[in-house]
Amino acid sequence: MNTKRVTKILWIATTLTLAATAVAQPFTRDDWNRAGYVLGTRCQIVNLQTGKFLDLDGAKILQASSEAEGASQWEIRKSPAGGPARYRIVHGSTGLVMTERPSPVAKKPSTLVAMAASDDDTNQDWRIESYGDGSVMLIAASGKALDVPSGNRRDGIALQTFLRNGASNQRFLLKPDPKH
Repeated sequence: MNTKRVTKILWIATTLTLAATAVAQPFTRDDWNRAGYVLGTRCQIVNLQTGKFLDLDGAKILQASSEAEGASQWEIRKSPAGGPARYRIVHGSTGLVMTERPSPVAKKPSTLVAMAASDDDTNQDWRIESYGDGSVMLIAASGKALDVPSGNRRDGIALQTFLRNGASNQRFLLKPDPKH
């Protein structure tokens, strides 16, 4: 690849990232109220692009097609390790916490996400940013966003964190659980 083309690709990627980042705002109490979600209660987390629910298979976080197939219940709690805008995303029935697993390759754009017991690890802290359309972006301590790889619509696709781009495969809806 020639230098001009690489420079242009990097410029476009940077511009798109900055544009997407500028749209997102910190999640406020008003956003919680608009979403109908009460901090610490159970919700379902649905990807905006695929319409699929976050679910578990052991410690692996994946997407499932419908709540009828057992989509997991999640709780968003204040983080004991983080500041006022840090949260923990806790699986409702297991009590395990969504954790970003750092890549051994320092510059790798994607990172594994798994469930783990709660501890003082900041890799379990997440920020929530609102897009004003009811969707949110879940941002790991690394600054990467929770992501459905390439917006894949298949059930069972494992989620990851990836460089933020604001695309709908990185945005989620917090649906209050009517059963809890």
